[in-house]
Amino acid sequence: MSMDASSATATPETEELFEVAPEHKLMELEHAASYFDYEETEQVTLIQQLPEIQGTHALCMDDGNAPWQLKQVFGWRLYSDGSIEALLADEQRVEQTPILLGDACLYPGHSRHRLVYFFQRQIANRIRQEDPATLEALALMVMPEGDCATSPTGPGQD
Repeated sequence: MSMDASSATATPETEELFEVAPEHKLMELEHAASYFDYEETEQVTLIQQLPEIQGTHALCMDDGNAPWQLKQVFGWRLYSDGSIEALLADEQRVEQTPILLGDACLYPGHSRHRLVYFFQRQIANRIRQEDPATLEALALMVMPEGDCATSPTGPGQD
């Protein structure tokens, strides 16, 4: 199983960036999928949804000029082809809180956003607080080579 190369996860213990999901999360999802007996088909199907309880956030980027969005991840979907997708909330469709798996406001992150980067809660809070060192590191990570002289546009900023 592997995640899209445009996804990255930072762990709070080391603050290292990983291009694939953490091994413990992959094992958890693989074991959960193997527990349920399903009939394999050619079509990709949803195997399982898991709630997100670690405080993971997604930094979503669409086109180059649009501001990025920092969104809380509410859950994960495991599909029959081994792909994993983060569930994000469409704030305009939220009808009840807390938001739970199965709520109509949830959508798979890559279905609406060109790039999705994942961060644990501590890093997400630094991004939200516009910590200069964090924004500089973020710019180096997400900006194409040669464009790193400027930091990324914050949420709702031009």
